[in-house]
Amino acid sequence: MYLPLRALTAFTVLASAVLLALPINATPAAATVLTSTLRDTTFRGEGDDVLRVKATKTRGIVVATYDGESNFIVYGLDRQGKEKQVLFNAIGTYSGTALYNSTPGDTLAGLKITADGPWTLRFRPLSSAPLWKGATARGKGDAVLRLNPPSRGFRTVRARHTGESNFIVYGFAGAGFPDVLFNEIGGYNGKTSLPSGTRLIVVQADGKWSMNRR
Repeated sequence: MYLPLRALTAFTVLASAVLLALPINATPAAATVLTSTLRDTTFRGEGDDVLRVKATKTRGIVVATYDGESNFIVYGLDRQGKEKQVLFNAIGTYSGTALYNSTPGDTLAGLKITADGPWTLRFRPLSSAPLWKGATARGKGDAVLRLNPPSRGFRTVRARHTGESNFIVYGFAGAGFPDVLFNEIGGYNGKTSLPSGTRLIVVQADGKWSMNRR
């Protein structure tokens, strides 16, 4: 059946209106491109995908879950669509938190997801990251922690890790580049200095960890 040109045009406009009416948090199909602000936004999908977001230089956190068997990699894309940040890189079922726009000059404008199963990406403001209260913080896997107030004077931190892969801990004192506090592989038990002014801790790990500051 052939539609007259006028009817076909009306149908196309109607279809476009329906697509634009889809909610931002709707589940995207593979290769879907969505536009949204990042604050308090959740994206859900399955398999490989690309998401376009409102470009931002502001730091924030993203919480990811993944239920697949193969690689789960999430790249942060800049305004030109180039891969500039590796937010997540895991194999198999995953749950963790990462910091985006972690280094000066970063601008997050999109996401590229490699996956073979369903995933969620929940974007949250930095203020929603868990607060490191007291002397000891404990967790499992990738995490972001806040220190409020920031560390002052000559402080130290002892870390323990029971995983098998990378154990990397970064300390952020401001908007500049982070300090690498720990960079080990596998089980670890050691101590280092905690720079004065540290207000943010980013942990990359595949096992249980603890950190004690003094």
